[in-house]
Amino acid sequence: MARVQSEIGDTSQERTTAVVQGLLANAYLNMAIGQDDRSAGFKLLARKVYDNYQKNIGKMASNVARVGLPPFESLNRTVLNRLLDTQKPVLPYAARAMIRTQLGMSAETNTPPAAISSTNVPPATVTNAVENTLTNSPVE
Repeated sequence: MARVQSEIGDTSQERTTAVVQGLLANAYLNMAIGQDDRSAGFKLLARKVYDNYQKNIGKMASNVARVGLPPFESLNRTVLNRLLDTQKPVLPYAARAMIRTQLGMSAETNTPPAAISSTNVPPATVTNAVENTLTNSPVE
């Protein structure tokens, strides 16, 4: 808590973004282990740090455009996407499933990424009509 308090007074955009994202990650990690009260507390603290930073730099409109943070929901979505990523998993399946369930999200799937490059497409196969077997040679 002392660390967060020292960061609240900081006006560094990068450090404040890191603190907010860290608090959001802790909120989701606590959600995954069933600590709903702690999860809510971390999310509330992240929001307070965010709001405090925006208030401190918002005294001049030019500061908000220059050093303002991205929208809170954008930071939240970034953290959630990172934690729920199935291609480079940060959390085990059970933790990701618990977070998805708590948030009312659909279950993750094993669907491969949408983009398929031409280098990993298997060669076309042709059925030999006489023997009804697959062959890689063209039908004559």
